[in-house]
Amino acid sequence: MKKSFLITTGIVVGWLLITSVLVTFATGYNGFGYMMNGKNTQAIHYNSGSVQSHSGLLASIPASPLSDAEKLALSYGYSEEMVARDAYNYFYSLYKIETFQRIAASEQQHMNAVKTLLDRYALPIPTGYGTLQSTFNTLKAEGEKWAKEALEVGLKIEMLDIDDIANTIKNTDNDDLKAVFLNIGGASYNHLSGFSGELTRGEYSQTLDISKYLSGTELSSRGSLQYKLADSLKKEGVKLPEISPSLNRNQGTGHGGNGQGQHGNSRWYKQ
Repeated sequence: MKKSFLITTGIVVGWLLITSVLVTFATGYNGFGYMMNGKNTQAIHYNSGSVQSHSGLLASIPASPLSDAEKLALSYGYSEEMVARDAYNYFYSLYKIETFQRIAASEQQHMNAVKTLLDRYALPIPTGYGTLQSTFNTLKAEGEKWAKEALEVGLKIEMLDIDDIANTIKNTDNDDLKAVFLNIGGASYNHLSGFSGELTRGEYSQTLDISKYLSGTELSSRGSLQYKLADSLKKEGVKLPEISPSLNRNQGTGHGGNGQGQHGNSRWYKQ
């Protein structure tokens, strides 16, 4: 009886362990905030508390009146993140490349972040791509040709995001807009690195030049690249808001393996 009980217990425990392993590989999630990618792991850009973190960040920054241009920038920014999310989800459905799925999830968090600003100023939430509809159609058609083309569409989208977000930050005097757009714009550098790395792993030749954004050394680094946007803006003389270091340390997770989170380095927001 005792022997039978031990055998039965062993079978149950073994089945639970096997099930756990199968779920891990099926979902690509190892339960510790990292997505599995072959032999390597990469941190998710945002943890489950990222939206709440944005609300906390904004709580320390007073709202200021918005110009019509700033209202348009918020609506456009939300739609632009939607274009990225939907394009990446579509490409994942075609090619099952996990990088698309991971970055699409990050883009959803970016939409949530912009929504905190839209809600703050009682602005309508865009339900579509607006003026970006034709851009979405073009990029979607390009990515349907081949997996390599889809990955390079990802590079194009992230470069557009960086440029548009940088312009938004340059043309606003509202610290709350600057703080949120710095956060989501900085992540685009990590996304660029992710798509470029996927092209390399797939043994595709990368035809798009992204050296304006990332050097070869940065592409081979596993560290977070989000500081680059703030540093580049500061070099141009753009005044950035100063955020409490305690908030900085709690604002989600970075993309690489250097142990820093998205806001692990408070110098991002200090002039």
